[in-house]
Amino acid sequence: MADHCSRTTTNGYWISDVTRYGRVRETFGASLPYLNHQSILDFGCSRGLTSIELADICPDSTVVGIDIDTHRYSLDHPRLRFVHADGYRAPFRDKSFDTVICMNSLYHCMPDVSDETLRQRFHDISRLVKDDGLLLFGGQTTSVGRHEFVIFRKEPPIVPVDHKMKPDYLGRLVAACR
Repeated sequence: MADHCSRTTTNGYWISDVTRYGRVRETFGASLPYLNHQSILDFGCSRGLTSIELADICPDSTVVGIDIDTHRYSLDHPRLRFVHADGYRAPFRDKSFDTVICMNSLYHCMPDVSDETLRQRFHDISRLVKDDGLLLFGGQTTSVGRHEFVIFRKEPPIVPVDHKMKPDYLGRLVAACR
């Protein structure tokens, strides 16, 4: 279990209290694709700091943050909106976004979910991305402070285009997208 997360009792999802502005740049570094002039979904946005960072990095983009926790988004920003909902049952049509970024939400639950659950969650996220869009998954190993990521392009099929992730995690994500 990740040392900074706790499992909710009602739905079994991870709720992380560790979020801060700047982690998108820290995690993806030079691999962060150009995301301006796009619609971006911040999946599992927590308090919204990643959403705000994305809105600042991409001033001509539309950013939407979604999180199941009702006490999360306490910040206001003119170029984004927050949606209170279960991201795996997101109230958006298929192919609604150019890019979906998922920081920690899927990464930290991977050790505790079956391959089938991971495949279903990956599908629930990837359905929201337009063809030729991007899926960005990131996480941080808190104990060593190492940032990991994988970037997929939905061509279709969904293919990884860049990564810096532990082989076992990467392998499970690649298998989940098939």
